[in-house]
Amino acid sequence: MNLGKLWNKCKSYKSLKQKTLVFFMILFGLFSIVFVTSFFIILRRTNIEYRERASETAVNNVVSTVNSTVQNYNYISRLIMVNDRVVSFLKCEEADKSMSYEARMGMYEILNHHGDINYIESVYIFRNDGAYANTGKNEYVIDMESDGWQYILDADGGKTLSINGNGIIMKKDGKTTLTFARAIKDINSQELLGILVMNISSSCFNEVMSIQKTTGMCVVDTKGTYLCGDEEIAGLYRNEYNSADAVVKNIRLRGKRAAFTAKSADDSLIVMCCTDTSATPLPIETLFAMLLAFFVMLL
Repeated sequence: MNLGKLWNKCKSYKSLKQKTLVFFMILFGLFSIVFVTSFFIILRRTNIEYRERASETAVNNVVSTVNSTVQNYNYISRLIMVNDRVVSFLKCEEADKSMSYEARMGMYEILNHHGDINYIESVYIFRNDGAYANTGKNEYVIDMESDGWQYILDADGGKTLSINGNGIIMKKDGKTTLTFARAIKDINSQELLGILVMNISSSCFNEVMSIQKTTGMCVVDTKGTYLCGDEEIAGLYRNEYNSADAVVKNIRLRGKRAAFTAKSADDSLIVMCCTDTSATPLPIETLFAMLLAFFVMLL
């Protein structure tokens, strides 16, 4: 009789032990599912945030370079405007070959001492009568009859940036050029003397874009006209990107999720960037906290 009771107790203990084991296995399974799900949610969120930061950082780097480059060209243009030989060319009643030569030598002197001649392809000084002096090879088609020159005059001596001079001056080979232009006025009378046009290679920003950790970058003007970089990204241009504040979006590019950032540079150009780079590993503190939580659940 005692043996029977003992046997029944053993069976009951085994049954309770099995039920308890099954219960804790189910509980551990649920905890594991919650942990793994949480881990991948955090990893995905971290990945998205990292892509956004990488994209925005790259755009800010290029925008900073664009702004400093434009400031440098602005400084060079001011030096050319007040150069004695250039001013004499603009003010003489009728420009001959010798005056044109002197103006050209004055510009070369300034470029060789202050300019980056690797990117400044040519500089043109136009007189009011249409005559001009220029540096560089004569590789441009100039439309002197176009109304497109008005945007330069409207700036009232201030600098202007455009692509291919908004159609007034274009390279014969069809390559795009960044056109820096401004009206030249007499220092004393403020009378219009002529127009300065500086043609800058479209590759001027390729180097800084190439060192950024992105899928692709490009530079366009405020109308979306392509200047340099990844031409496919240029097709993503929207008017809303003409803003000094960065516009950040998550999009799909070439079948992958990517962070997209666009920002205005010098109020004349737009820098756009996409990156689908995977996130860096989670910070060690985050990994430690998650592993500790998992260990506690295991116990």
